[in-house]
Amino acid sequence: VRDQLVEYTHGGALGFHLSKSMFFGATFQKSNTSQPIIQKGGREQFDFSGSSNIVAGLNFDITQSKYNVFGEVARCSSGGLASTAGLLADLSAIEFILLWRRYDRDFQNRYAFAFGEKNGVENEKGLYMGLRWRPIRETSFSIYSDCYRFPWPYNNNPMPGSGHDFLCLIEHKFRQAIKAQVRLRSEIKNQAADSYDPFGNDKKIIVSPRKTSARIQIDIDPSRSVHLRSRIEFSFFKTSLSHNRENQTGLLMYQDFSWQMAKKFRFQSRWSFFDAPSSDVRLYQFENDVPGVMRIKMFSGRGVRWYGMISYHWRKKLHATIKVENTYYDDRDVIGSGYDAISGSNENIATIQFDWRF
Repeated sequence: VRDQLVEYTHGGALGFHLSKSMFFGATFQKSNTSQPIIQKGGREQFDFSGSSNIVAGLNFDITQSKYNVFGEVARCSSGGLASTAGLLADLSAIEFILLWRRYDRDFQNRYAFAFGEKNGVENEKGLYMGLRWRPIRETSFSIYSDCYRFPWPYNNNPMPGSGHDFLCLIEHKFRQAIKAQVRLRSEIKNQAADSYDPFGNDKKIIVSPRKTSARIQIDIDPSRSVHLRSRIEFSFFKTSLSHNRENQTGLLMYQDFSWQMAKKFRFQSRWSFFDAPSSDVRLYQFENDVPGVMRIKMFSGRGVRWYGMISYHWRKKLHATIKVENTYYDDRDVIGSGYDAISGSNENIATIQFDWRF
């Protein structure tokens, strides 16, 4: 059904620089709809309802020497509040950030965008901490931790939940042309799962599976025109529900090759092998693509993927790109589902793009 609702939104922002290092601001937004939105029940009872909503907020940003303090608070017509406050410190060899957030379950602003674990600025409390330490010029240690809680049922979870993310990254440059990276990431997050009671009746329970990934990556520049990257990454899933979700392990390996053949020509390619038995241990990789396209490829299943891409520049005006890619799955005969289903085990894609700058 189309053209059933019209929304009018207007607002503004006002800011004051009390000094070069001190800023205070205020924001205002009002939205009206041509038809009232009916209030829902259950876990969605705090979603926006009615035909009008006003959101007003205050924000500040203060910098003093090597420290930066910032924050914002906003209130909507329902009385719900959304607040963030942070501290950023740059102490030469050590960089540190601390960010606190609290979004009430009845804060309503569909245009709000703020740091958080899930989509939407509501029903979340959390504390994020990040640290980067460079003991010597060639080595750096990066760590972050994010603890969060959802005070009200959310998405498909029938009860409040919580979670914790942790990441540790070590980077070291052995020489000008060789750089190595080791990364460990862990996530524990409450999820609703199907189970059964002693009498065999179905029921929903809250579990806290752990998802862990470990990565080793090496970048080598044998010459000015050639760049190589090798990566191996493992993904682990561990849960206590052995009757319907087993502990699993996923694997991703790839080799990158980039060659600046001449001033106008560049060739890039990658070969990947993946083995992820289920979506619980799915793996992701960022890929180079034609200009204007950002590609993050998700792997679930077992197979091999490769692509090759050639770029050509002519007189700084014409940019031509050709990319050929293939993904082979050895654990299925049909790729995708519905109208996007591909019969067979191979997915082949060819892309040609021309960009002209005036």
